[in-house]
Amino acid sequence: MQSGKGSLGKLIYDQTLYNHLSRTTDALDRLATRVDQGQGTLGKLVADETLYNTSLATINHLDKVLDDMQHGQGSFAKFLSDPSAYDNLNHMVVQANSLVEGINQGQGTLGKLAKDAQLYERMDQTLDHLDKVSSRMADGQGTLGKLSTDDTLFRNLSDSSQSMKDFLTEFKKSPKKYLTLKLRIF
Repeated sequence: MQSGKGSLGKLIYDQTLYNHLSRTTDALDRLATRVDQGQGTLGKLVADETLYNTSLATINHLDKVLDDMQHGQGSFAKFLSDPSAYDNLNHMVVQANSLVEGINQGQGTLGKLAKDAQLYERMDQTLDHLDKVSSRMADGQGTLGKLSTDDTLFRNLSDSSQSMKDFLTEFKKSPKKYLTLKLRIF
């Protein structure tokens, strides 16, 4: 042991262990100083009473909520103490189970959609067709595609609308210019 051999000898005489312990002690001392001065998260938790006050207020609030619940006050307490709430919830669960059972048996639209392979295939084909049509429209193909991508029709309609507006304005100013009445007797 005195020659520094073996675990106990190295523990006592090895300078490396001493250096590590010294650095660790220094680091812990610096950390303790920072915490004591209220620096860093841990320092703020220890030195600042805000967290304590906030925690105390939260605990007091929870205590009041629990007290209200025990005395049947508040919505949650009424929900817990009212047997009709349980009955309503139980009724909803029974209905949901019945709905799921009906779907599993292929009843109704959802049941047919879930169980009928032909319906699924037809819907898949329809969606595929809609995808093709929308792709063609996005590419500007066909009448709908041209309407959605080419603004020529919009400009023409806008110009026609403006022309009609101008005509009506002019017509209101002098209708005799546009209306003539001819009356003939034999």
